Amino acid sequence: MLDQLRIKFVAITTALVALILMVVIALSLTSARTSFDSIAQRSLERGLGSQIEAPSVIGATAAQNDGSELSGTHMIVVSVLIDRQGNVLRSNSGIASMRDDELRKVVNAVLAGDDEGYFPNNYLRWRSISYDDSTRIAIVDTEDIENAFQQQVLNTLGIASVTIILVGFASWYLARWALSPTAKSLQQQQQLIADLSHDLKTPLAVILSNVHILGKSPDVAQDARKWVESTEDEARNMQGLIEQMLEIARLDDAQARAKDIIRESIDMSELVEGVVLHFEPLAFERGVTIEEVIEEGIETTGDPELLERLVTTLIDNACKYAIKGSVVRVGLSGDGQSTLFAVSNEGDTIDPEDLPHIFDRFWRSDKARTRGSHGGFGLGLAIAKGIVDAHGGTIMASSEEGVTTFFVHL
Repeated sequence: MLDQLRIKFVAITTALVALILMVVIALSLTSARTSFDSIAQRSLERGLGSQIEAPSVIGATAAQNDGSELSGTHMIVVSVLIDRQGNVLRSNSGIASMRDDELRKVVNAVLAGDDEGYFPNNYLRWRSISYDDSTRIAIVDTEDIENAFQQQVLNTLGIASVTIILVGFASWYLARWALSPTAKSLQQQQQLIADLSHDLKTPLAVILSNVHILGKSPDVAQDARKWVESTEDEARNMQGLIEQMLEIARLDDAQARAKDIIRESIDMSELVEGVVLHFEPLAFERGVTIEEVIEEGIETTGDPELLERLVTTLIDNACKYAIKGSVVRVGLSGDGQSTLFAVSNEGDTIDPEDLPHIFDRFWRSDKARTRGSHGGFGLGLAIAKGIVDAHGGTIMASSEEGVTTFFVHL
């Protein structure tokens, strides 16, 4: 239970930190993207507003320039003036950094009627202004800022990943530290239950022995024997409760040390068939029939005594609550990797509100708060769930139209 709480705490904390980091990263990268775009746009605006005096031709690999740079743009800007046919009339010094094919690509786009655009494969962003007989084009190379943005994305994601991992480890150790008093208290509680249950067994055995002798004694009046028998019945009920409490304590310990549980290769088909055979006379006395559908050769790994107790508990529970003349169905199947054990009976439908609580310890539905004719203390199904949990499996129940079925997946 504490391990599950610890895992939930770590998962929630890590998820919350990850969500906050993702929001911060998204805002940061959006701001960086906007800033980079703003730099490019300002560079284009300055390029369109700069003076172009040096003549140039489209085929030139270098051009004469006016000897000035576009101050404050932080980017190389190519500014050219073209005529209606696409011939370059003038350009600035930046054209020396641009290939002819790239320039021609931009010029063709302008001649096609585009006022601005971006060629991501060439990292070129451009804008143009048309005059009566010419057009001015400003072009910037965005490769540096694109590379810088991509590097910022990678660095940010790397830092975020490391942060999330560190938060996960820190949360795990903080959870262990925070839950250590609770773990100690639960351990002490389990030990107290085990010690009390064990210490109560001896005086209870003496009580049962004495009551049994009184019941056989001829000195006890006949009208007083009913009180002796009643005392013996309640003492046996108490003995059963103590045994179940001891088993609960052992199961809690087994779950805490799940790696230490006895694990043997078990023929579940043989185990289930043996338990069914044992219950057939008891089922007959209760007026029900057991019908089995058990696949042969189904094997699993676990503690044979605990798994036998699991099967016994579920079949006994089904026979106990089945209506007379009905059938209790027992099924076992497997696929080589997992095993499915199911038990169903016909009887009262379990209220949907009660269904999630049937595996809780000492829980009984409102209409069965006392042991009544069925007996029990609300621990049988709790013990069954404890056995399944100790083996790393799952147990669930369904109850519809008078048919209640328990499923165990190992």
